[in-house]
Amino acid sequence: MTNPQTAVPTAIASISESHVGRKLRLAGRLLSFDDETQLILLQDDSSHAVLVDVSLCIDPMQTPPELRDTRTIVNIVGYLETSNVRISSVICWLIIHITILPCQTELHVPIIHNPALTDAPDIDPFLVLRALLLIPTADLDLGLWHEGIRLREEEGVGVAEGS
Repeated sequence: MTNPQTAVPTAIASISESHVGRKLRLAGRLLSFDDETQLILLQDDSSHAVLVDVSLCIDPMQTPPELRDTRTIVNIVGYLETSNVRISSVICWLIIHITILPCQTELHVPIIHNPALTDAPDIDPFLVLRALLLIPTADLDLGLWHEGIRLREEEGVGVAEGS
């Protein structure tokens, strides 16, 4: 019997291709959710964001109300994967709900400005976290979350390879 891989607490800003195949635990603010693709855009307290495929842990017929509320803080466990195809049109769909971003897609979707945010988040369009667990955690202090990750990295405890 093998031991299940432990999900390593990881800052969204530090996610890179070196984490592909690893089980990660992320925390951040929900910026957007697309019912059709079951993708969410999750951002940390900086300008970094990651696409998360929640199709394995969310019933498409009963989307939790927390996913309808942007800026909800969530905790997610899943495996980081690469996308064979650049999903720029999906990213553009997600981002047009939060900010202005010139998107280069075949869809020619109009860009809608949300005055709450002024800068588009920094996203790697080839990396997607395939979520196994999503927990709304409104009371999570993201500052303390990042401080905990920093302390773990200093001690070398549970550090994701590539960090």
